[in-house]
Amino acid sequence: MTDRQLKEEAADIVRNTVPNYAYVSDLVKALRSTPFGNFASFPTAIMNSAVGIGSRIRKEIVHSKPTIGPSYTPLVMEKGKGLVKNDNPLYGIGFKRLLGSAAAFGSIGVGLGKGYQSIFGTGTAGSNSGKFYFAISSGAVRIGGGANVYLVTNRLLRDSSSWYHLVCAVDTSQATSSNRIKFYINGVQETSFSTRLNPELNRVSLINYQNYTALGNNGASGNYFDGSLSHVHFCDNQLYQASDFGSFDSTTGEWKINTSPNVNYGTTRIFCFKRW
Repeated sequence: MTDRQLKEEAADIVRNTVPNYAYVSDLVKALRSTPFGNFASFPTAIMNSAVGIGSRIRKEIVHSKPTIGPSYTPLVMEKGKGLVKNDNPLYGIGFKRLLGSAAAFGSIGVGLGKGYQSIFGTGTAGSNSGKFYFAISSGAVRIGGGANVYLVTNRLLRDSSSWYHLVCAVDTSQATSSNRIKFYINGVQETSFSTRLNPELNRVSLINYQNYTALGNNGASGNYFDGSLSHVHFCDNQLYQASDFGSFDSTTGEWKINTSPNVNYGTTRIFCFKRW
């Protein structure tokens, strides 16, 4: 390779594999001046870099001529020649980059998959009358009341590189026992549980009842959440569905949060806007 080609390759690597806010969209640039700018700009820059790394790896390991079968292995079956050595001069660098990326991206799901991490908790005692919580335990969502575990989802939240929209609605006055606790993930009500124990009718909740209430830990006993929370709404003595806090995009089908939901927060409230 000539000096000019080497410089062009070096510039391409820096431009497409190093996170750079200069290459995010104009919308994301505008959002950087808002309170949740990091929430938008940092993940966008990382995703852009991930795409760039993938493109770069392909460029560095693909054989230059048509092949029969894979064109990215150390030895390739070149059409008209048979088995030959991969002729990409950057193959050694590309292979190392591939191994490094596999190790990095393969470890993404560890955060949500580990241990017991509480998202919301209230109370301090271990008895059923002294605590209420919902948490993530080895990827499953777990909702309980001290000694009792009410719901444990079969669905596992494994992708710690993505945001999940979670809604927990509790109303023990419901005559139908399965309606007393409802849980939604990205706008869809969960109905498949490995554990289901519905609270008794008109059970007094410990939420906001002379007890310690916390976000990101299990009441006062730890089990801290290892992640980010954003747009947290705690509505006292109110009951809302997931559709009150978001909707599905008509074009992409993705669940999008409503950043300004029309809800009544009640007397004792929590609204956490910026991620933390």
